[in-house]
Amino acid sequence: MTNHKGPESIAPDDQRCEALVKGHLNYNFQWMRFDHRCPKRANQMREGIAVCHLHAKAKFILPYSGG
Repeated sequence: MTNHKGPESIAPDDQRCEALVKGHLNYNFQWMRFDHRCPKRANQMREGIAVCHLHAKAKFILPYSGG
């Protein structure tokens, strides 16, 4: 088992999805234990927020505030 701080394929900050992802306690990664910005690459806009293909299909999107 490795001590990962996050997923291996995080897009650069200026290209990341701006949606807030809720933390999930069942994950082993420490970064998943709190709410964080989606690590996927944004490839489209929705409601003025740059989102990845998964969040583009979501019913509700909470923008990541950075705080």
